[in-house]
Amino acid sequence: MRFWTYAFCLAFVFAPSALWAQEEEIEELDFEEIEEVEPSAAYYGQGFAQHERALNLLSAKTTRKGTFLSLVAHRTNSTFMKDSGHNLLGFDDGALKIGLGLRYGVLDNLDIGFYRLNNVVVYDHYELDARWQMLSQDSFGIDMALRGGATFFTAKGYESATAYLGQLLLDKKFGNRLFVGAGLLFHSDSSNLDKENEDVDWTLGAQLYAEYRFCETWAFVAETAPALSGYGEKYPTFSLGPKIYTNRHTFAVVISNTQMMDANGVMTNSVRKFDELILGFNISREI
Repeated sequence: MRFWTYAFCLAFVFAPSALWAQEEEIEELDFEEIEEVEPSAAYYGQGFAQHERALNLLSAKTTRKGTFLSLVAHRTNSTFMKDSGHNLLGFDDGALKIGLGLRYGVLDNLDIGFYRLNNVVVYDHYELDARWQMLSQDSFGIDMALRGGATFFTAKGYESATAYLGQLLLDKKFGNRLFVGAGLLFHSDSSNLDKENEDVDWTLGAQLYAEYRFCETWAFVAETAPALSGYGEKYPTFSLGPKIYTNRHTFAVVISNTQMMDANGVMTNSVRKFDELILGFNISREI
């Protein structure tokens, strides 16, 4: 009986020490196995829409497999820099350009797209394309994609026409904050509001853009698409503005020197000077 009494007393004395040692081991194990993740890594996760475009310019990131990505884009005709109070910054002055787009992720690295831009010198533009992402930054340090498609020009009372496009897209993300992209775009029969019949049909253009993510919801985007060869006006097109990210949605306010938003005209340059800039907006939703 005395032996069991001693054994019970010893167990009572040393039990807290054993439990404390065990707790230390558990805490040390948890600390070693849990990897700290930079919060900004979630900026491009499933909670937000895929980064498939800057403003007008597409990126090398395809739409997620099995999802639709819709786009509504508006651009004014009158500049917001003159008589802005009279025409509501240009939005109340007519001649708006409206772009409607829809993309679908067929595979993890392949999507298809449809885009419509309303009347541009008589014709409406319809664009059909496919984008194939050949390389991903996770595996090769850079995103690379090829895009090909066709543009259809239609108007009531006029003969319809067809043209084709080809594009190379390159992107890279730096530190989950800065997203930069570049590329080349060829269109066999480009157009804009100022093109005339005697101008060259085709255009070869470049594209450059950068997007900086300040926080979870706010980013700033700047892009340009100068014509390199073929048809092009005097001033390279550019667009810039803030972009807001929410759950599977984006909203961007756009300041630009062009109303063109599709591959057919985004890299044909512009005749607008710096005191003739226009406003617009993009709204996208991933479903």
